[in-house]
Amino acid sequence: MSRRSRATTRVVLAVVATLAVLGLGSGCSTPAAPPAPEPTCTLPDPRSTLVPGSLVLPKNPDVLVLGDSYTEGYGAEPETKGWAYLVGKPLGWKVTVNGVGGTGYVNPGPRNEGTYLQRLAGVQGGSFDLVVLQGGSNDRDTPYLALT
Repeated sequence: MSRRSRATTRVVLAVVATLAVLGLGSGCSTPAAPPAPEPTCTLPDPRSTLVPGSLVLPKNPDVLVLGDSYTEGYGAEPETKGWAYLVGKPLGWKVTVNGVGGTGYVNPGPRNEGTYLQRLAGVQGGSFDLVVLQGGSNDRDTPYLALT
């Protein structure tokens, strides 16, 4: 066999081998994943008859504001210039402020002062006409399942 014939044979064999590999490889693919379901959205019924009730308070109500450092007056100088101390004055409310920095709905705080529910149970002074709860940012690192 001549040198030219051997070169041509090698080229033909290389092309056939390449085509065979490509042909076999195309049949060995993994099946495609099923398409993701389309997202759905449910809109509220515009005919809903649910209307928030009106807040009816007695004249000069006793109000408890319970929360975290914002309720405590953090950032105000003095703390008694914080929102919780000032909110009731123009409305004629007698406000009791129970704010403890670092606490939350599930977080008892850095000095274990108690969660909001624990602190609410320990409030002295009788009953209140309104209880305002403020907070949530101190619970931001709480695992979701701990909140349920």
